Amino acid sequence: MDAKQAGKLMQGFRKRKGLTQDQVVEQSTVPTPQYLSALENGRYDVRNSEHFKSLVNLYGLTHEEIIEVNPDALISVAPPTQRKGALVQPRLPEVEVPLEIPDALKEAIRRYSDDMPEMRIEANVRAVSSLHRYGGANDLSPMEWFEVFSANRRWLVKPDGN
Repeated sequence: MDAKQAGKLMQGFRKRKGLTQDQVVEQSTVPTPQYLSALENGRYDVRNSEHFKSLVNLYGLTHEEIIEVNPDALISVAPPTQRKGALVQPRLPEVEVPLEIPDALKEAIRRYSDDMPEMRIEANVRAVSSLHRYGGANDLSPMEWFEVFSANRRWLVKPDGN
């Protein structure tokens, strides 16, 4: 199954539940209806999405349905347990990871950062470019990178620091 087929399957589960895209955004971790549409149309792979678990819970998918969409899924649909006790400090020192910005993302920043100044903030670029490294968002055009920023805008650091 490819990303497009997985997205269509998830779209069917949403419709079976009688939910609109706006309702899914309100009740899940999916940030915008446009982002949900991109997941359902296979532009972003729903199986690798950080929102997959939220959608599974919202749609009330069975184990069999989860495996049908993503045979490699390791997902718990039970509510998380509360952690007790003090937090354990990491044993390894933090390591600075060099920021590798794909060329198309650099072009998107050049073209669109006047309209969206959040694109100039390193923390935002680092977060969004992690999609490139870890989320399979390869070969995006500058406009698609702009759409990624737009879809995640409410979580981005604002130029005024808020």
